[in-house]
Amino acid sequence: MPVNPWTLFFIFSFLLFLIVPASGVNPQGESLLSQKRSLNRSPQALSNWDATDETPCGWFGISCNFNNEVEELNLRYVDLLGNVPSNFSSLMSLKRLVLSGTNLTGSIPKEMGKLRELTCLDLSDNSFTGEIPSEIGNLFKLEELYLNSNRV
Repeated sequence: MPVNPWTLFFIFSFLLFLIVPASGVNPQGESLLSQKRSLNRSPQALSNWDATDETPCGWFGISCNFNNEVEELNLRYVDLLGNVPSNFSSLMSLKRLVLSGTNLTGSIPKEMGKLRELTCLDLSDNSFTGEIPSEIGNLFKLEELYLNSNRV
């Protein structure tokens, strides 16, 4: 018995509808969620960062461009605690990174030097130690750099 092509079309469309939302957040969002998991943050911090969202563009502290690429991560005075994550490789459109007063410790990751679009880097009012990575010098678009109130 032949199958009606419209029946196949509707079955395929329905299955596609079920699969696409299950794919979850895009690679930038996955990177941010990975960074969130690596921190000893307070339970309330970043509570609306949800892996089931398609993009991180509606998350607290995130601003995106018209292509849904993260352009700003502003978590000023959010109680994050711990070392600053070093995996920023998927955030290549990031222009502003503001992590001031977030109780971050350890050294400033040299990987931040790969964020070539960065115009503002604010890591002030934390407990960073060690040297300022020379890779920060690769940020040719950087206009604002705030590292005050640290131990660097």
